[in-house]
Amino acid sequence: MINKIKTLRNFTFFIFSLTNAFNSAFAGDYSYKFTPVTLPDGGFFIVSGINNSGVISGYMNNQTIRWKDGAAEILPALSNSDFGSVVHASINNLGQIAASSVAADGVQHTVVWNGSTLLDLGAAGSSFSRGFAINSSGQVAGSAIYPGSNFFPQQTAVVWKDGVASLLGSSLAGVNSIAYGINDAGVVVGYECVGNSIPDACSAKVWKDSQTYSLKKLGGNFAEAYAINNAGQIAGTAMLQGDNITHAVRWDGEHITDLGTLGGDYSYARSINSSGKVVGAATGAGNVWPYHASLWDGNKIIDLNSFLSADTIADGWVLASAVGINDRGDIIGVGYKNGASFSFLLSAVPEPSIFIMLCFGMVGIAINRAKKGT
Repeated sequence: MINKIKTLRNFTFFIFSLTNAFNSAFAGDYSYKFTPVTLPDGGFFIVSGINNSGVISGYMNNQTIRWKDGAAEILPALSNSDFGSVVHASINNLGQIAASSVAADGVQHTVVWNGSTLLDLGAAGSSFSRGFAINSSGQVAGSAIYPGSNFFPQQTAVVWKDGVASLLGSSLAGVNSIAYGINDAGVVVGYECVGNSIPDACSAKVWKDSQTYSLKKLGGNFAEAYAINNAGQIAGTAMLQGDNITHAVRWDGEHITDLGTLGGDYSYARSINSSGKVVGAATGAGNVWPYHASLWDGNKIIDLNSFLSADTIADGWVLASAVGINDRGDIIGVGYKNGASFSFLLSAVPEPSIFIMLCFGMVGIAINRAKKGT
């Protein structure tokens, strides 16, 4: 009986160790499997979010779309109105999707799709609102547009918590703000501009516990924070001195890191996962269009086109911008195939050599422990 208990204990330890090995393999070096992301008829839609289960959210032609394993689903809307536009659709790890939809009165509302129902969060008293990010509690970060003054509408950062909208940005005339990201602690990031054009003194902002904080810049007048992970690391974009060149950046607390480019002048960041990996796009030498979808792992930049097979490149594919990355390392973005727009998924695959070595190592440990237990 004792030997059976020891054997069971050793087997449990083996399974636990193998699980850790699998997770470690995903966290380390890996390659990618390339998959085009399309509508059922092969048509294009814009991807904008991916959760840890690999479910993708996106939008096209005033419609919000959910995509998983090759199957695309068009989600319900508040009305049949063609007015307005869905400009973003984000998804959390519960599968809830935040987007926007035009109500019967013609006002664009922020909405959350819960899998079976569509929750109308309203427009925060404005004529136009939109949700950009949703956390695991269903809290949504976005913006709303109000009449403003001097014929310029005023956009204000908003967060919806338990269905109630709270304005984050300043109500002063000429001040515009957008909330782009929110983590599971409810910390919101975005930017705030004084003036009606970029780069009129725009600062990356953090809204936390009813307080507003400005993040450091790279010497220029413009910076925006686009995403935040649960560790508080923030990804975004900032202008260099002179306000002609933008670079992707990562903020760790009060420290800002210039993530650089692929040899050109420009880059931007759009998403960050729990490991601090950042995705976006950058230009190469000569700033030749289009940008190339990029991954920053630490301070190292990787052109995601380097993971495409020779046949895929020969087919005319170019990955232009990465817009989302989940904690497994799966990446979504948009690109071109022979000049036509398409979306893509790069699924992270552990390097076989690493995974095989880890498996053999774990088997060896299990056998050794089993022998000692007999």
